Amino acid sequence: MAPSIGRKCIVRQVAKSPNSDGSSASTFELKLQHTGKVQVDAPPAGPAPVAQALAAPAVVALVAVYQAGRVAIAVAVEKDAGGRQLQLTFINKTETELTVQLAAGALNIPASDPIGALKIVVKNAVNIVVPAGAEAEPVIVEQQPGRGALEGKFTLSVYEGTLLYSGSITRGTVTRAP
Repeated sequence: MAPSIGRKCIVRQVAKSPNSDGSSASTFELKLQHTGKVQVDAPPAGPAPVAQALAAPAVVALVAVYQAGRVAIAVAVEKDAGGRQLQLTFINKTETELTVQLAAGALNIPASDPIGALKIVVKNAVNIVVPAGAEAEPVIVEQQPGRGALEGKFTLSVYEGTLLYSGSITRGTVTRAP
């Protein structure tokens, strides 16, 4: 029997919403905890089962792989763009390389508060290779006009079906490009 190591993973999210006078309107803290065992020795290599091969297709749509919790999205609002341009960096949370398909057109990515939904427009479709357990090269997209992030950086992810947000932003009205 292969030796195993205990593993504990904790995700913590804290948010505070101020009133216009600076007093605290609401606060919350969310802790997600996962414990388990990790096997040190890998099982003997053999042919991959067909079901496992189908579970990880070569090219996956962004929203599907994000909602499955396999990719997190780091977002930085481009300076001097009034919130119209966002830099997205995809972070692979798995141990296999992924190719994320970013289709051309409008895309609404579900998110927790304070974002609600990240509403972007992709000019040209692109497939982005995200190395196993690492980040892809950033891509620039446009944020749809309306309520959105005007400045700041944040990360969106999904853990066991729960939408998570971490970071700091200033929200406001995003206008169309002049």
